[in-house]
Amino acid sequence: MEATNAFLARRNLPQLPKHTDQLGLSPYPAYALSAACFASSIAALRNTPGWAGTVPLVAFAGAFGMSGYATTIDKENGPSMATAWGSVYLFFFGREAIKAMRPGPLLLTAGVAGSTHTAFPSHYSHTNKQVSPELPAYVLGSICAAGGTMGFVKGKSVPSLVAGLTCAGLYAIAGSRVAASKPYGAEIAVSVSLLLLAMMGKKAVTKKAPVAIVMSGVGLIGAIFYLNQLLSAGGRVKKI
Repeated sequence: MEATNAFLARRNLPQLPKHTDQLGLSPYPAYALSAACFASSIAALRNTPGWAGTVPLVAFAGAFGMSGYATTIDKENGPSMATAWGSVYLFFFGREAIKAMRPGPLLLTAGVAGSTHTAFPSHYSHTNKQVSPELPAYVLGSICAAGGTMGFVKGKSVPSLVAGLTCAGLYAIAGSRVAASKPYGAEIAVSVSLLLLAMMGKKAVTKKAPVAIVMSGVGLIGAIFYLNQLLSAGGRVKKI
């Protein structure tokens, strides 16, 4: 372990935690999941039963990659994002992998479950909190912009593009107001998140459309995070 951390330190990379219960505070589990999802997206091109599908897997590769990067700069919100995205993946695709009983999908699902389980307790046992409550708004806004663009590229859907960019803009406004400790930043983020969840949730569950699943995940994560921020801060989000 010491040799590995010395190697990482020489290259200015995040070091591995000394205790396994703090593994979720490291970006490497999320990075590993990102790589696994991307590799699985290639295998999913064969339409083998059990895989989530190429587009969802690429989207989750990006989501886990951003969660890993977020962990390097914010050990409060980064693991929360990894836990949330892992939970979304398991909710929509875990049962299919178990039903198919194929090694590849089962291994990926087990990896997601293991990483989610690791990140969750690490997040809540972390005591030296450096909270950046605007970061999730910026990340979720980026995902909205990407989702709207994907809907336009694949289906030539102008409403998808407009909706995605509008939500991205509102998340950016919310993030900037939260960062500046101005009022109504978290309220805007909660409103956009609930709107996304209402619009995309039913389509995600009934049709399992990839973009709808990702956007529902965005809405769920944003609503939970900023509602929690509002409740814990007595209605105002502040940096600690």
